[in-house]
Amino acid sequence: MDVQNRMNSVICSNERCKAPAHINEIKFVGGDNDKGGIIIKCSNCTNIFAVTVKNPDDASISKGEK
Repeated sequence: MDVQNRMNSVICSNERCKAPAHINEIKFVGGDNDKGGIIIKCSNCTNIFAVTVKNPDDASISKGEK
């Protein structure tokens, strides 16, 4: 099964912060892809917010979270 990775950037939902977070989203080509979300805690202001992604159990955050 082929796997595609996509790096997405999101911005903290805190109006005073707006720090970026980078999410590595996985897509299974020709396979089952789940829909859901992940919870991010901003490393800059500690705001907690949700982001919708494909395959949330396989997604990872490379910057912007604690």
